[in-house]
Amino acid sequence: MYVSSVAPVCAIKDRRLLIRWAAAVALMYVVATPIWVLYPVSVPRAPLLGDDYYSYLLTIIQTLDPPTNCFPSMHVAVATLGALVVRRVDKIVGSILLATVLPIWYSTVAVQQHWVVDGAAGLLLAVCTYLLVYRGTGLLPETRERLPRVAHLAWVALLLSALIGLRLMWALGIH
Repeated sequence: MYVSSVAPVCAIKDRRLLIRWAAAVALMYVVATPIWVLYPVSVPRAPLLGDDYYSYLLTIIQTLDPPTNCFPSMHVAVATLGALVVRRVDKIVGSILLATVLPIWYSTVAVQQHWVVDGAAGLLLAVCTYLLVYRGTGLLPETRERLPRVAHLAWVALLLSALIGLRLMWALGIH
């Protein structure tokens, strides 16, 4: 999910398209927030018993993302929207990012972050927001330009640095 969240910044060259993407993300949160407040949904989590690296990562994730405000899944929504927006300027990278949406959805259920329906609602929210924000907006020639694909190395480096740093913290016993 984190990759798709920053991928548009690494793909979109035209500032207007970036602003429209940021507005679409904000719109999704405007729609989701009243649902979280009026109809809060939570997912009960089993206690983590392991002390391996993956349990350590899951503990961090569960600490940062409490088991409340699950419907709709913004993990799925933000990843889907990011992939759709990147696909507007780069069909190959955008399609690859779209292919990650189902595994993101599955992983949020597998690690007890969301129910299945939360992911479905997040997917629907992203697609509807995308269609609303981009409806009738053909790509002007200048908005078709993308940043060089090498710019995606920024999020790759960030992700790898975070994983290496967390692995070191776990190996050193910093919990």
